[in-house]
Order: sequence, then structure tokens, then C-alpha cells
Amino acid sequence: FLAVVMGLISLFTVGSNIMVFLSFKIEKKLRTLTNYFLLSMAVADCAVGLISIPVFAQYVLQRKWILGPTVCKLWLSEDYTVCQASVAHLFAISLDRYFSITRPLTYRVNRTTKKIIFALLITWLVPFLVTAPWIWLYPFFDKNKYFIIPENECYVPF
Repeated sequence: FLAVVMGLISLFTVGSNIMVFLSFKIEKKLRTLTNYFLLSMAVADCAVGLISIPVFAQYVLQRKWILGPTVCKLWLSEDYTVCQASVAHLFAISLDRYFSITRPLTYRVNRTTKKIIFALLITWLVPFLVTAPWIWLYPFFDKNKYFIIPENECYVPF
């Protein structure tokens, strides 16, 4: 039952975000600077449906981690990055809407493609830098070996 539910959630997540991609591609009126935030967030959410949920489902259903420590770190890095990037996109969209409403004359004039691309880069880069390096580097900082993860488990020890 759990496998079916997780599979359906994954399919719905991927399918709904593919609809966002298709809408953006087909309907040219949707290609606004604001909607690039939605498109980028759809990439993050699609990664959740394509990678995060299926790998987590395998881990839960097997009741142990069978993919090895390298895949574990890759999956944790991907999962934390895309989930936090999705939240960062919501924050960026909120800021964009806030400034569009509170500064309608100046904000839209000063909002350029370069600035939006920079904001999108930040929404991906910060979540990556906040988690991924630490997932890979924590063993080097754990001199007393407090955080030894068994081979059949996969989690962030901090």
C-alpha cells in the first residue's frame, strides 16, 4: 500500500510540474520575468518527484539502505538542496510580489533579466552551499568519530 501511495505522489509531482513546463513552452504570454521563478521552482519540485521520493520510498520499503554510502551522500545532497531551493523560490516570489505591489513604478523598471537570473542563481546556490558540502565533509570534522553511520542506514548525522 505504501509503495502505491508513494508512487502516486511521485507521479503526481512529476506530472504536475511537467504541465508547468509545457504551459511555459506553449503559451508565450506566460514567459514573464515573474514566471521564471515558477519555472525554476518547477525544476526543483520535479527533482523531488523524480529522485527524492523514489529513493526515499526504496529506503522505507526495504527498511534499510542498500545503495551504498556514496549514493547516500548524493541523494541527501540532492534532496536537501532541491527541497530548500523550492522554499527559497517561494521566498523569492514573495519578495518579487511584495516589491511589485509596494513599489509599482520603480521596481518593474529596475527589474531586469540579469537581476532575475541572479536571484534564481541565489535560490539554487544558497541551499546547495548550506547543506551539500557539510554532508560530504562532516567526517573530516568529526575527529572523535561520534557520527559513524551504519552501512545499512542513510541520514544526515547533524
